[in-house]
Amino acid sequence: FLVIFGLIQAFGIFCDVAFPSITQAFRSVAITEYGDYLKTYSSAVYRYGFTNQPGVAGFCITCLCCVCAVRYIQAEGRRKTLHLILLTIGIFSLLLTGKRALFAEALFAFFLIAFIYYSGTKQKGTKFFIAGFVVIALFAIIASQPVFAANVDRLLNGDDAGRAEIWEYLINNFKSSPLVGVGKDVFASQIDMGAHNEYLKVLS
Repeated sequence: FLVIFGLIQAFGIFCDVAFPSITQAFRSVAITEYGDYLKTYSSAVYRYGFTNQPGVAGFCITCLCCVCAVRYIQAEGRRKTLHLILLTIGIFSLLLTGKRALFAEALFAFFLIAFIYYSGTKQKGTKFFIAGFVVIALFAIIASQPVFAANVDRLLNGDDAGRAEIWEYLINNFKSSPLVGVGKDVFASQIDMGAHNEYLKVLS
């Protein structure tokens, strides 16, 4: 189920690149306007697949990547190659969503999976990491293409999409009233985007 749903969203992400009119039919006007609004805060190009939220598509693809990583370790012969191909497709479609957190979580999950499965089995672990370097090499080559440029630049150079200013605003609110805060509706009335940090939002 996770593989099938992840593949559907990965296909949707690639459709967003090649045939955007197809996937836009799945989204409401409000969502399209929200995507245009995000462009004022971030250099990333968000892609939604067959969803209304790039994070939802990214989550499905992250599940696909993790399942394929596990199956790659367990499988033999052609099945191993198949899961490596699916894993590679998942990584690139995940990058195209523009969701850095999910991309980083997927990479962390890969290393965690490898550590759990290969602790004490040096030979198999070596093969896994060799495959990993192959994927990274392919990533370096393909990610240099123009369609990936904005998201790769954001991933490497740390565009914060305006979050630093929002967090500073929340911290200042907390400092001005550390015991009772400034009120639950103040943030929404003054900032027209999400806090991206619920802990700071609650504190303020």
